[in-house]
Amino acid sequence: MLQLVNPIALLALAAVIIPVLIHLWNVRKGKTLKVGSIALLAESSKQPARSRRITNWPLFLLRCLLLLLLAFLLANPFWESRTKNGAAGWMLVAGDHLPVAYQQHQGLIDSLLKKGFELHKLSPAFEKIRLFDTTSSHISTESPWALIKQLDAGLPKDFPVYLFASNQLKDYYEERPVTQLNLHWNSLSINTDADRDSTPDTSSLRITIYPGKSSTDAHYIKAALKAIGQYTGRDIIISSQPTGELQQLVFWLQEEEPGENILSSLTPSGTLFQYDHGTGISVFAPFNNGLYTIDDNKGKAFYKYTSGPAAGNSIWTLSDGRPLLTTETRNGKKIIHFKSRFNPQWTDLVWQEDFVKALLPFVLPGASGKERDIRQIDPLQALPGKANEGTYRHTELSFFENKKDLSSALWIAITIVFIAERLLAHYQTRQKNA
Repeated sequence: MLQLVNPIALLALAAVIIPVLIHLWNVRKGKTLKVGSIALLAESSKQPARSRRITNWPLFLLRCLLLLLLAFLLANPFWESRTKNGAAGWMLVAGDHLPVAYQQHQGLIDSLLKKGFELHKLSPAFEKIRLFDTTSSHISTESPWALIKQLDAGLPKDFPVYLFASNQLKDYYEERPVTQLNLHWNSLSINTDADRDSTPDTSSLRITIYPGKSSTDAHYIKAALKAIGQYTGRDIIISSQPTGELQQLVFWLQEEEPGENILSSLTPSGTLFQYDHGTGISVFAPFNNGLYTIDDNKGKAFYKYTSGPAAGNSIWTLSDGRPLLTTETRNGKKIIHFKSRFNPQWTDLVWQEDFVKALLPFVLPGASGKERDIRQIDPLQALPGKANEGTYRHTELSFFENKKDLSSALWIAITIVFIAERLLAHYQTRQKNA
């Protein structure tokens, strides 16, 4: 059937009144009648000869048709035809997870294929794929929850769908949807980069925090370190006093400078993170950590900044370019100077998720965050809710419908009608002048 994307554009059909008025009010030249004598004719008032009838029907119809076609073009028409889909149901899996899905659920996938289920790619287009289709191996970046919303809008109610989705928590960043599909959720155990290493690093990380008077700062740093441990699966041992063991990282938050004994407590490649000391200057600025600028509109700004020169090379800066975090090397060990504080009176970064991301490269050098996230979601948490019977469903899109855009055909018709109208008008003008 004929469908219109923008039906309000049909109001342009009112433009056909223009050729109607032109042809009805067309002024026609009067004819001269020759007579033998005008002696007996009385003088009458002069009146122009006007025609209230359409006398040039071919040209009139062509002009009306041209305006009608233009109005339909603005309405963006398409022809929609429903096609039968003989599939018993769909199986959905991301292209890069297809080998893992078949390895972990081979029996289920084989049995569903025998029953007539189709295999589709878990992507916005939901392309149909084959079981061993090597061209379907793309990296999936869409949240399964967002794609389920599209499925619910395009598939019939209670349509059987078997979905094979990642169990990684980082993939579920959309709102948990509800659906009226007959959805069967199958969780895939996807290995992280650390799991795929032949020799994964399972050693413990030893970190010491020397708070001094900055106990509040130490509390936020300790919470961030625990989150990093859960995030990456590494065992992080946190202490607040010397333990006799070499430390990978030391946070020195005290007012006085750290002594040589603190540097000697570090491993040969260890890192000392210390506060710079000076007068606190009031500022209000986001910071740039070398990857992106934290937007102060999102509540991640710095309010205080220590005065004095900065030592070493700058790796974090304020938005105005002033160095915020600098680094230098001493005896092969990295020393990081921080010209602010991890305290809510100095910054609200400590309340945000970005605080954990900001500390991650110092705890695990080379880590960028997301690819090391090994947190998993429970299948019951990942499974969308079941929509109520009375829930309204958007059904503008359907994966069982063929749609053909008619714009190209309309442009061809408009061109033909326009050329015909011009030729006819030119021919009639020549006939009158002849």
